[in-house]
Order: sequence, then C-alpha cells, then structure tokens
Amino acid sequence: MSRGPTTLRVVGRFGFVGLCAALVLSACGSSTPATVAQRVGGVPSISLSVPLSAVACTATNTCIAVGTSVTSVGPTSVGEVRAPTGGWTSIATPSAVQSTNITTSSCWSTGCLFGGQSPSGDVFWLYDATAQTVTAVTVPPNSLGVNGISCYATLSCAVVDDVKSVAPRFLTTTDGGVTWTTHSPLVMPASEQVSAFTCATALSCMTVGSFQNGVTVYVTSDGGSTWSVRTTLNTSTWSQLTSLSCQHAACVGLADLESGWHVVRTKNFGKSWKRGGVVKSLSYLACASVESCVAAGQNDQTSDTPWIATVDSSTVTPLRLTYVPSGIISVSCGKKICAAIGNTTVMALRP
Repeated sequence: MSRGPTTLRVVGRFGFVGLCAALVLSACGSSTPATVAQRVGGVPSISLSVPLSAVACTATNTCIAVGTSVTSVGPTSVGEVRAPTGGWTSIATPSAVQSTNITTSSCWSTGCLFGGQSPSGDVFWLYDATAQTVTAVTVPPNSLGVNGISCYATLSCAVVDDVKSVAPRFLTTTDGGVTWTTHSPLVMPASEQVSAFTCATALSCMTVGSFQNGVTVYVTSDGGSTWSVRTTLNTSTWSQLTSLSCQHAACVGLADLESGWHVVRTKNFGKSWKRGGVVKSLSYLACASVESCVAAGQNDQTSDTPWIATVDSSTVTPLRLTYVPSGIISVSCGKKICAAIGNTTVMALRP
C-alpha cells in the first residue's frame, strides 16, 4: 500500500480527519500541492478509572479496547468499541477478579479472542462484532497464563500458554474458546520464555523463545503435532524477537539486535531474516499486511513519552502525536484501520 505525507489520514473519536482540513488552509480547493500534517491525535478513554491494557481490530476494521482494574474499588473491567466509520462507544465486559490482566488478542473478520492471566490461570474473553458482546469463555485446565493468541479463521485460533512444571502448551479452538484441543507441548527449555507467537495457517505456526544469550525460533507445519528449531538462523546476537505477524511464509517482527531494535523480515518462515528500519526499544508492531504496519510504544526504558510510526517494506516513518499523555501499550490493525492505546487514551489511523 502506498503511503506518504500526502496520503495519511488520521482517525479520531468522531471518524476521519477531513483530508482538506489537514492541508495548508490556502491550498484547499486549489490544484497547488500541499502537505498533510503527519499527526495522530489521542482521545481520553471512556472510563478513566480502569486502565486499558489491550486493543484488537477485526479484519473488517472494527476495533475494541479492553482493560481491567488493579483494585477492588469501582468497576473491575472496561471496554470500548470503534466502528469502522469512527466513534468510540462503551461495551459491557465480563467482571474481573482482582489481579486479572488482559495482555494479548487476535481477530478474524467478525470477532476477536482476548487472553491474559488471573490468580487462577488463563483468562479468555470472546468479542462478537456482530452482536456487540464480550463474554468470558472456557479456560483450559492446569493453566498459568496466556503467552500468545493467533487466529487464522472465523472462531479458529491457536494459543500458547504456561502450565505447571511443563513446557509451554499449544492449544487450538474452532469455536472461539468454547472447547479446546491440546497438542504436543513445545520442546522448550526452562530457561526460555515465549516472547512471540503467530500462525500463518491452521498448520503453520511460529513460536519464539527468548533467553539470556539469544532467541530460539520454533516452527510447526503440522498444526502443533511436532515442532522444529530453525537451526539455519544464527540468533545468538538477538536479545529478543517480538510482535510477529505472518502471511503464508512471509513474516515481520521486531528484534533487539546488537545495533538496537529493528524491524526484521523473513520470506521463508524463519529460515533467514533481513534487518530493516530502526524502532524504539519499547515498541509493539501490528500489521494490515506484512508490507504495511504500525509500530508504537514509548521512547525509552525511563521515559513514558509515547511514539508511533508507520512501517512499510523498508521505511519507518515517525508521526506526530497530540493529546497522548503516556506511552502506547498496545496496537492492532484491521485491513484498513489500526488502533493504538495508552492506559487512558485511544487513537486510530490508516497504516
């Protein structure tokens, strides 16, 4: 998708900022070329008393942001939805026990599955974009918390979660979490922690384990029955690999390399990778396609100053933020719209 200063359109609470309004005023209605302000404006979340923690966008560009309370006072959870045409409105969410945290999500065209942790283990919420409902769904037994979710068809998702005294578990559902099928656990040493997980199809998935001296890339081509390590990839100089997104064998993610954090890409499902543009150290990446993404986060480890950028096949282009008081903690994309959130702020833009 072609992007640049003359094509960016920012999306706020009430819809798209008019393209002409973003131009130099004297250029409106004339044939003189003008520059669109590269700016993304934040809007306060509807419930400031409960911090947001995760955002998800369906393939048809409906986005939902959710969060849970860290105290027992007041509401325990919150949700708000943005329609494809713009405007954020409240949506009812399941009650959450204290210390529940929603951390990850994945979507299809008409819904999303959120995952996280609670004192009793995994947490799953199902968002139905047609009925505009969010419901709690079945939690697999013996769980400790969700590491990642990747949905590849309607109501069909794969999950990696932690379980007691066993390597991370690989699960699948074809009914949005009502029932679960358990597959072979990942052959991952105790020294590694899952830092990224994605599925290109029902059969092809990739999991990344991070440890003190690098990362390990695990792949399956049989729906989780067996896993293999990408031994052709030297990742000893990689500190982390996060935010993976794949379409067929092409994937994009963020990697912490010796020269800093970079966008990295593979065209052969992790056998080899190519380093791309530089991003901030605390960033998240979401993609409308592997060639059209948004990266967002905060400037560094000690500053809560937010930043956001568009990412194409070779370029990272920072955008100006207004009315975003803190770092961005989650970002997601549909096919045409991306949404990002801070703890108390929502924003949207075209990638």
